[in-house]
Amino acid sequence: MSSNRREILIVVFVLFLIFVVFLPQFIDYGQVVDAMFELTIGQIVLLSALGLLKTWFDAGVYNSLIPGLGWWDGWKAWASSNSVAFVAPPGADLAIRFGMYRTAGIGGDTAGTGIILSWFFTTGYKLAVPVIALVWVVVAEGVTDTALVTLAVIGLAAVVAGAGLTGMIMYREQIALRIGNLLERSYDRLAGGRWKFPKAAGLGDRMVDVRSQVIGTLRERWLPATITAVASQAVFLITLVMSMRFVGVTSEQASLAIIFDAYAIGLLLSMIPIFPGGLGVVELAYVGVIVGEAQDGDLANAVTAGAFVHRIFTWLLPIVVGLYPLMAWRRGMVQRRATKKQGAEWPETGRPATLGEGDGG
Repeated sequence: MSSNRREILIVVFVLFLIFVVFLPQFIDYGQVVDAMFELTIGQIVLLSALGLLKTWFDAGVYNSLIPGLGWWDGWKAWASSNSVAFVAPPGADLAIRFGMYRTAGIGGDTAGTGIILSWFFTTGYKLAVPVIALVWVVVAEGVTDTALVTLAVIGLAAVVAGAGLTGMIMYREQIALRIGNLLERSYDRLAGGRWKFPKAAGLGDRMVDVRSQVIGTLRERWLPATITAVASQAVFLITLVMSMRFVGVTSEQASLAIIFDAYAIGLLLSMIPIFPGGLGVVELAYVGVIVGEAQDGDLANAVTAGAFVHRIFTWLLPIVVGLYPLMAWRRGMVQRRATKKQGAEWPETGRPATLGEGDGG
């Protein structure tokens, strides 16, 4: 059995456990669906607008880090790759995004550096915000639970270590070279073992080259990239709060602070690579954090409905919307290939003869 097929089976099995075995013990899907269908036209329009606005800011993180990239071209590249990410093997979305950047006239090095940097911005946010929220809960509320305190300490140490390592790489070229060489040796030991991967070559030198490009881009563009990353997540959180309120989760049942805690934990869980967008585990986190130990069936139904509504407008809607620019780009690629082929067939003029040409007419 291939690794991709094995991962798919694992995901399907876990989703089955979550939605078919576990959640029905606490919720009534009939009431969940009823709550979702009670949304008004105005609420649907507002949530749709917020979902589309989030895609604009999501793309903006990448656009801000790629000099010369138009905002509309950047949005189309992000939306298309976002759709591909949920239906194709890992890496296909990056290939689509890179190809669309190149079609927009962006150089390969510039596009690659922008993709790398945007990963750091989006992943760093998803890692840092949950850890900060967890530490805040432990400190502000005086939590003494050993497991929670240990998790907060480990998470904070990971964030500090990651930031420190990145800072050292940016600060000195020699450190970047040494870390690159260390990673190369570690990778080569793995590659020469049971995995039989091709060995790395010159990883240290390449890290030094990337470092210089990254520093130049960050020096000019770190502020707009940071603003757009925060704006994207702010819209995401606002949409979550509105989704909960629209299906009947009141502020007495779930304060903004509790919803924020659920959002932060959901962010962390969404980084699990085998679950597309954290599907299933994020919804479970929302129910677990907001409902807690209340044992309130009506609240559990409402929270689940809110989580599904939020998923539709911040996950499913962008996937559907991104299919249009993806298909348009693919059609353009096919037409360009056909044009090049025709040019090869008529080398003298670079195009096929039109009516009347070459016949004396």
